[in-house]
Amino acid sequence: MPLSVDKNTVNAKQFSQGDTVTVFGYKKSGKINNFALQIGDYVDIIHMNGLPFDVNVKDLKKLPDASSEEIAVLVANKKKEILTAKKQKVKEKALKGEIMNVINNYYYLKNTDVGHGKLKSGDTVHVLGYNNKGTSSFLALYSKDKAGLYKVEASSDCDRVFMNLLDYDLLPSTEDSDVETVLREQISRIENEEKERIRLAALKKAQEDSIAAVKHALIMDSLNRETFELKNKLLMQFKKNSPIFVIVDSWSKNSVGAISVQLTVHNCSSETIKYVTIKAYFTNAVGDKCANEIGGGYTWQGKGIGPIGPAPTTIDNFDERFDDYRGSYDFDNNSFYSRTANYIHISSVTIQYMNGKTITLSGNALKGHVSYN
Repeated sequence: MPLSVDKNTVNAKQFSQGDTVTVFGYKKSGKINNFALQIGDYVDIIHMNGLPFDVNVKDLKKLPDASSEEIAVLVANKKKEILTAKKQKVKEKALKGEIMNVINNYYYLKNTDVGHGKLKSGDTVHVLGYNNKGTSSFLALYSKDKAGLYKVEASSDCDRVFMNLLDYDLLPSTEDSDVETVLREQISRIENEEKERIRLAALKKAQEDSIAAVKHALIMDSLNRETFELKNKLLMQFKKNSPIFVIVDSWSKNSVGAISVQLTVHNCSSETIKYVTIKAYFTNAVGDKCANEIGGGYTWQGKGIGPIGPAPTTIDNFDERFDDYRGSYDFDNNSFYSRTANYIHISSVTIQYMNGKTITLSGNALKGHVSYN
């Protein structure tokens, strides 16, 4: 029985004047009217004084008993149908990425073993699914560069995760196969985008490398040694960089400031190197020298042990000497500590040859003999 509410004096939060209500059950108990009714997606049995509808009570009495088991089952089934329809709509929106929210300003989520990346306050995310398991809850989420199954230790904390509250019970389960498929697709997308970013960064770096860095990369990648012109070009470069060319491949510091340095030394002379000692200092972001936080002083030092053979000098001995004229060193002795170091500067290179002769390059003499990757 569809009825229009025309009395706004009834204390019922479920509807207001002008609403169309379908009444499918009625019973009067004393002064109380009991209605089994539906308003939009709201279905229930409500109790109230008076009649909110302009209808003859005799007509209402023709309806099934609102307190009967039959009506109770009907109401329960209608509720299930409405809830199922709501969940389906929410699921469709979630799978399309249309349910979005922002991580609360005092919360961050750590991902489980599914996916990549922590989500922190202020991150905008797409919400795919929710699942409660005992004392923990799980959320399937993704953003522009993070995706995964995220865990909330206390299920009661779920309402604190987002700036705007969600109706979690309407979300599909994180174990729903459709949710898992979309989540895997997002994880794959992010991984592929990261690979592409790394590829493009490597390509850009290769394009911007100095001639010395390109030469070093070509050497490390086993350049075509049969090309006469290239051999001749390298021979000219060896002469230009004589007696030595040092490449700072990389350097890093750990969580306590211990500094490691990776170097490649090219012997550009015609003599065999026995030892090479390299000294450097570090500067901070504003250009001031950084002191060693353990032991004092400003100088870092690394000593490489040879032998490092002589560089090729002619086309005839190019292949014979090509593999022996360079040495790679990873100085990881934790002898210098600085948590503020931003830049490395080679200050001197001392070469000791097998015949006992020693040469030290420093200051302006280092120009053309050091490259920083």
